[in-house]
Amino acid sequence: AEFSRAIKLQPDCARMLRWRAAAYLCLREIKHAIDDCNLALQMDPSAENYACRASVWLERGDLQRCRADVEAAVKLDPDAGQCVRRELARITGSERSVP
Repeated sequence: AEFSRAIKLQPDCARMLRWRAAAYLCLREIKHAIDDCNLALQMDPSAENYACRASVWLERGDLQRCRADVEAAVKLDPDAGQCVRRELARITGSERSVP
């Protein structure tokens, strides 16, 4: 609820959308999380926003889209991308499950 209020005050703040997407992910509200990630990426195609959406795709079990977003994050910011790769590998339990 707090993120939604903040987004109403700053509707063009991609960071708030990303944070709300993460909250939705914790609540397992995948559709809402994807929608917020997509909006955040439209506003700011950053490594952080791609990484957030990669996490949502992973939770949904869509490894192909997850990998594509990890690759996009790596292209934008190799350091952040490496952190995303390590985290996804830790979550999935396999280095081979991510690019």
